[in-house]
Amino acid sequence: MDLSIVIVTHNSLSPVEKCLHSLEENPPSGEYEVIVVDNASSDGTTGLIRGSFPFVRLIANEDNRGYSKGVNQAFLASSGRYFLILNPDIIVRKDSIDTLVRFMDDKPEAGIAGSKLVFPDGSVQDSCRAFYTIRALFLRRTFFGKIFPRAKALREHLMSDYDHVDARQVDWIIGACMIVRREAAGEVGLMDERFFLYFEDTDWCYRMKQHGREVWYVPGSVMVHTYERSSAKSMLSRPFLLHLLSLLRY
Repeated sequence: MDLSIVIVTHNSLSPVEKCLHSLEENPPSGEYEVIVVDNASSDGTTGLIRGSFPFVRLIANEDNRGYSKGVNQAFLASSGRYFLILNPDIIVRKDSIDTLVRFMDDKPEAGIAGSKLVFPDGSVQDSCRAFYTIRALFLRRTFFGKIFPRAKALREHLMSDYDHVDARQVDWIIGACMIVRREAAGEVGLMDERFFLYFEDTDWCYRMKQHGREVWYVPGSVMVHTYERSSAKSMLSRPFLLHLLSLLRY
């Protein structure tokens, strides 16, 4: 099989419905499978998938095992030579998946690659990054980042001066849309399950590069990412605290 597409959900009924409809409308051309791992949603997600999307193989967990464990569950249950991870809030555009598969076929040293992600209004998201530095962390996690949005450390981390037009190697890409070569995952290991949520993507890309595998940003493939990061909403919110714990672990 060419491709295994996986989506990990937790109380994301409306976004995952739109995501799966977009997959139906813009499927890859090769042989593929779709696996949804649901982490004990209480919003009817599992019922929706069973009733409306018969092409999906559903893994329904009885508890919330976290994002990285969900991804690994799907990986072990899948058979594609490539493994495409999509967040529930991704809208797949025409030819976007085939472009990623062709790119990986042409770049045998690539372990991971990601699409250009855009907001619904078409503006580009900062989905490829340089690895964190102490200065970048300080600016990203304090109000000083808003006071000095053009600070050099922040620009370099977010790759703000990159035109996001030409494909290039990067340090890491956010896990909202990430295609992984099965062979490379076998070399470096699966996602680190100590990360319940956040930084598992950064860590995986870091380990890929440590093993000589390349990480690429592929702007020829474009997908819509509808939601902003929930961890940025409040310093007292559970997502923010999970983000902080994962940062410290990383």
